[in-house]
Amino acid sequence: MSLTGGLLAASLLAPAFGADAFLSTMRKAEGRREPEERIEYFSRAIRAWSSDHGTALLANCHFRRGQVYFEQLDLERAEPDLSKTLDLDPSNAIAYALRGRIHLRAGRHGKAERDFAEAGALGRSGLEAQLWRGEAQLKGGRSQEALKTFDGIARAEPIEHRAELGAARALMARKRWQEALKRLDKALELSRELSADAFTERAVAKVALNRRDEALGDYDSAIPLHESKL
Repeated sequence: MSLTGGLLAASLLAPAFGADAFLSTMRKAEGRREPEERIEYFSRAIRAWSSDHGTALLANCHFRRGQVYFEQLDLERAEPDLSKTLDLDPSNAIAYALRGRIHLRAGRHGKAERDFAEAGALGRSGLEAQLWRGEAQLKGGRSQEALKTFDGIARAEPIEHRAELGAARALMARKRWQEALKRLDKALELSRELSADAFTERAVAKVALNRRDEALGDYDSAIPLHESKL
């Protein structure tokens, strides 16, 4: 049973299970705004779950609690919930993407790449998953594979500046500075010169090519854009 189907079943069964501890606690969890309260109520719901409720609803509780942990940067607790989610509901693309980001942060690049590939294959958030996949390949030392991934995104999404930025980083990893500059120029054009990272990376490439005065100009352009994110 899919997650959507499980939630539909829950809504249909709600009148009959009006006093059901699991369903009522899950509804309370979904209505809470404070992260600590959401975690507490989803934890109570998980403890109250029984096989009569179906695995889709249990997957939902683990996923929603894992999301809160992830948003709170409590990645050690988020990862087991996301893994449990995927054991119960392998169609959850967002769970794959979030777990992939945890793997990436922990330096588990191969696992991250596999999770991002699964997220992309499931269709939802496909672009984001592909961008993260390229990032995992690049950080894992597979710059040629990363370049292919970012080139593929650029062909499919020709107005996506992050694909050009990723391709440039892959080229820089291979010390192909002139090619990288062209991709960074394109990234800045597509972003309307609002990408702080593209300015910063272009400065690095220009330093490598001994164009230091131009590099200083790019750093100067990057600083206020970085500060606006704070």
